[in-house]
Amino acid sequence: MSEVKLNLIDSRQVLRGSIHGSVVDACVAALSAEPESIAELSAALIRYIKPRDDSSPFQSFRSAAEIDAEHWDAGIVIIDLTSRIVALESSYSQPQPEGEVHYHDGTESTDITVLYRLPDDWLFVNSVEAYRWSRERRSKERLAVKTQIDVRKILYGVPLLYFIVNECGKIEVSEAAANGDYTVEDALLAELSGIHARWLTTPRQDLGGSSPRDVMLAKQDFIDFDLHTRSLQWSQQGEGPPCLSPDSFAYCQAGFGTHEWVIYYDLVRHLLWSALENVRQT
Repeated sequence: MSEVKLNLIDSRQVLRGSIHGSVVDACVAALSAEPESIAELSAALIRYIKPRDDSSPFQSFRSAAEIDAEHWDAGIVIIDLTSRIVALESSYSQPQPEGEVHYHDGTESTDITVLYRLPDDWLFVNSVEAYRWSRERRSKERLAVKTQIDVRKILYGVPLLYFIVNECGKIEVSEAAANGDYTVEDALLAELSGIHARWLTTPRQDLGGSSPRDVMLAKQDFIDFDLHTRSLQWSQQGEGPPCLSPDSFAYCQAGFGTHEWVIYYDLVRHLLWSALENVRQT
């Protein structure tokens, strides 16, 4: 018993069909790419199963108005991308929110194991009934998340620039601040450090009451893990795993990893010094 009936659900359609259980395991791993559509899931699946051609792994699946809950061979699995629920009634395997799968090179399964970890908001249930109980509530929660503002427009855009210009215009440090080894530059650095800290730690209404620091830390571990495991996969396979599409939800609403934290720190500090120089010259 190795085939599983798989129901795939996104905001546009329900696809259902039978497929080998190992592909289902890879589909669960592919949820680490945070797909919002079946097309995005198919693209993310290439991380774990190399396609032989341009055809979709779900090419034989049929569109339907609702899920097919009738068991087949090894069981039934539901992957609902709209509510972020995985329902598993399968004797083939029981994939979890974190684990590993063997990379398939398009011909056979290899000894290369690829680690994965899903975001914390994925719910795993062990029955179709439990899925039905949870779906409506979870769909509403997900809809609220998807309508959130693009936080990078605030953290990199006009709100950041306005804050910097406004705060730097208030700085008053004279030559009298110099005292022994404490120079005017030291005093200015202290002022800019304070402005930088206030920007990062002050809750903002346009961020839903969160501070920029809270927003940037929210998914740091998840992003760092994904970058690390993609690097390991690249090293083992000798080729880079596919990137996210620039128009995908995960790309547009991506969390902040350590790499971006470092770049962002340097960017804000550079903008602060630049704004201060402009103020001192006027």
